[in-house]
Amino acid sequence: MKKTGKKVTQRPAAKKGKPKTAKPVQETKVGIPPEPGKRKPSSKERVSPPSASDAFPIVGMGASAGGLEAFTSFFTNMPADSHMAFVLVVHLDPGHASMMPELLKRHTKMDVIEAQDGMTVVPDRV
Repeated sequence: MKKTGKKVTQRPAAKKGKPKTAKPVQETKVGIPPEPGKRKPSSKERVSPPSASDAFPIVGMGASAGGLEAFTSFFTNMPADSHMAFVLVVHLDPGHASMMPELLKRHTKMDVIEAQDGMTVVPDRV
């Protein structure tokens, strides 16, 4: 039980029984937004999975604000033509603009850009 002010609240008991299993994830093309003025495909329309020639690995890495040294060391030693896409997630103060893209550009020949909503993930880019 947890006391909050004058009221006493009780946490709900854990449900007993069989644990839920995750549904399999369907592979789809990544990040291709519809062209302006065109309709989005309905949920019933199937998006074809990428062919072997279209597929590429997407590498996700996360760090706190102090992770710049690890990122710079990694990208200094990473070839620019690996045919992989890199998505970095960094814990930063939302009130401050990030200098991360500008700082990482000094350590790789790949394009380094700040992600925006709906942006397409492409290989050989950070």
